Amino acid sequence: MAKIVGKTEEFELDIGIIAGQVSYITYAYGYTPIRQEFFDLLKERVWYRSKEHPKRKPEQILQREYDVLRILNKDGRKGFLEIDNELGLSKGSADYTYYRLLEKLLIERITIRMDKLPARLNAVIRIPQTYIKGFNLHKNDYRLHLMNNPKTSTNRYALEGDIGMPYGVLFIRPIYNETLENVDKELRDAMAEKSKPDIEIITDMLVGSIGFRRLPTEETYQYKAMIKEQEENRLRLKK
Repeated sequence: MAKIVGKTEEFELDIGIIAGQVSYITYAYGYTPIRQEFFDLLKERVWYRSKEHPKRKPEQILQREYDVLRILNKDGRKGFLEIDNELGLSKGSADYTYYRLLEKLLIERITIRMDKLPARLNAVIRIPQTYIKGFNLHKNDYRLHLMNNPKTSTNRYALEGDIGMPYGVLFIRPIYNETLENVDKELRDAMAEKSKPDIEIITDMLVGSIGFRRLPTEETYQYKAMIKEQEENRLRLKK
């Protein structure tokens, strides 16, 4: 499990739960969306004190923790006092429970996910990588392109990830005021790639949602990878 998502009418608020990576999408999106079905399974991990189970196991949670997370999953904007009243808890209990989960690293961060955007188009972009050497030489330029967000409601890309057959990269990007020609050019420039990408427009969603969000730069996989690489180079030069 990697992320709990609480849906609202205008946006979704997701709360990260760290318990292992479940798929590549965790790296590409920054989280793995998990919905109400997750709580049906999580309920089995709620600990109740008994003679057979006098102590809680590391993988178990308290009923109060379960209830607070379940309510935030339905509406991430609900206030702690409102949650206290709904659960019949003393004032400050939901607030304390939430921040204790943060301290114990059972939840990681809050990210606003948006479903309704002022974007003209949503595009799927597939670009083959035929010049890997050039890409590796300009890798940090590519990372900066992904991380440097425009003055829009969301990150530049909703998703970026490697694909195979043919080898390349796939992106999902909201198009605001840019032209597709400019999107094409700036991406190929960042990747040092001459091949033309395939760009398809998303017209409808049959199941689920794309998961647009405004993720802080320091939380992105690209930022962490770049910092790690810089640290490795620094240590290598010291030797």
